[in-house]
Amino acid sequence: MAGIGFELRRLVEGDSVLQKIKGYAAAGMISSGPWIMTIVTLAVLSVFGPELIGQSDYELFRSIITYAFAYSLIIVGVVQMAVTRRVADDLYSHRYDRILPTFTSTCAALGAFQIFVGSFFCWVAGLPIALAIVSVSLYVVVSLTWIALIWLSAVKDFAQILRSYLMGALVSLTGTLFAATSIDLVGLLAMYTAGQALTLAMMVFQIGRELHHGEQRDWTAWRCLVRYKNLVVVGLLSNAALWIDKVVFWSVDGSGPNRFFRFHPLYDTACFLAYLTVIPALAVNLVRVETNFYERYRAYFGGIIGGMPYKVILERKGQMLRILFDGVQGLLRTQGAITFLAIVFAPWILKPLGVPEVTTMIFRAACLASLFHVLLLIVLLIQMYFDFQREAALTTLVFFLTNFAGAIWSVEAGVWSYGIGYAISSLVTLLVGYGLLKRGLDSLEYLTFTSQPIIEKPG
Repeated sequence: MAGIGFELRRLVEGDSVLQKIKGYAAAGMISSGPWIMTIVTLAVLSVFGPELIGQSDYELFRSIITYAFAYSLIIVGVVQMAVTRRVADDLYSHRYDRILPTFTSTCAALGAFQIFVGSFFCWVAGLPIALAIVSVSLYVVVSLTWIALIWLSAVKDFAQILRSYLMGALVSLTGTLFAATSIDLVGLLAMYTAGQALTLAMMVFQIGRELHHGEQRDWTAWRCLVRYKNLVVVGLLSNAALWIDKVVFWSVDGSGPNRFFRFHPLYDTACFLAYLTVIPALAVNLVRVETNFYERYRAYFGGIIGGMPYKVILERKGQMLRILFDGVQGLLRTQGAITFLAIVFAPWILKPLGVPEVTTMIFRAACLASLFHVLLLIVLLIQMYFDFQREAALTTLVFFLTNFAGAIWSVEAGVWSYGIGYAISSLVTLLVGYGLLKRGLDSLEYLTFTSQPIIEKPG
C-alpha cells in the first residue's frame, strides 16, 4: 500500500488544513473502508431494525453479515499474502502483462470455491433457498473484494477506492433502511449485498481499465502457494487469529435465532467499536510510517545492488531504522492518546448506543488490545518487507494460539475477563514478533548477502 501512501502524503504535506484532514480521512477509509461501512450500517439498523423487521430477523441479518466478513477473510487469507507477493514480483520485474490475468484467474478460482463453501454452510444451517442464495452472494462478493484490494494498491488510485466505498456504503445503508420498512429479511440482505456488489464492480472496472492486458487468465499464479508456503501460513493465521476469539465466544457462550449463526452481543459490540478507535493509527501508518520507511528501504537495498561501500550501506541501514522507529513512536503517541481518551470517556461514548453498562469494561479492554494489535500489524508488515517469512509465520502462530487460549479462559472466567485475553494475546505476540524482527535486523547484512545465489563468472 506504500504506492497509495505516497499519493496521500502529498495531500497531508500541503499547507491547507482542509487538505490534511482530507488526506488522513482518505487514508482511514482506504485502510478500513469495508469495516466502517459495515459498522455504520449495523449501528443504524440496531436502532430501527428490531422494531421494523423483528428482533429475530435482525439478529440473523447481523450474524450473516458478520459471518460473511469473518469467514471470507479467513479463507481468502490462504491465498492473500502469496498472491500479493506474486503481484509484487511481477511489478518489480515489469511483467505487467501477467498482472490482470492473475487477477481474473484468482477471482474465478476463489469465487467458485467460495460458492461451494457458502452453499454448503447455508445448506447445513437449513436456511431457506432465497435467503441462502442472497447470503452466498454476499459471501462471494466480500471474498472477491478482499482480492480486488490487492490489485487496487497496484493501481494507486486512492480516489477510485474512496468512491467505491462511499457509493457502496450509500446504496447499502439507504437500501437496507428502505427494505426494513417494506421488505422482509431476504430483501433487506439483498439491498445490503447490492451495495457491496457495487463497491466490487467499481473496483473491478478500475483494475481492468488501468492494468495491462495479457492472456485471458494466468493459472500459473497458483504456483505461488507452493513457492511461498510460509506466506500461506501468515495469511491464514493472521486473519484467523483476528477472529478466533469471536468464534470461541459464539460457540461457547453465544446466542442467536439459528444454531449455526450465533453471536455474542456483549463481546462483539465492544470489540467492533474498539476497532474503530484504531483507524487513526492505520491512517498514520499508511500516510507516514510506511511511506517514509519505504524511501529509506529502497535506498538501503539500492546501495547493496549498486555495489556501494559497506560503510555507506551501514549508514543507510541506520537511517532506515531511525525513520522507522521515529515513525512508530509518533504513531504510538497519537494512537496512545486516542486510546487513552476512549478508555477514560468510554461511559459517555457508549451511553448513546444503549448498550449494557458492563460493555464499558469490555470496551476498555478491547481498546487496549486493539492498540497492541495495530502495533503487531506494523511488526508483521516490516517482517514482510525484509522477507522474514519464517519469523512472520511464527509470530502469527503465536497470535492464533494465545488468542484462542485467552478466549477460552475469558469465557470460563466470566464477564469481568472479557477482552483481557485478547489484550494479553496481542501484547505477548507483539513482544515475540518484535524480538524476532530485532534479531533479523541485527544480522540483516549477513542474511541479505548469504541469501543471494553464487554465480560463477565465465572465463
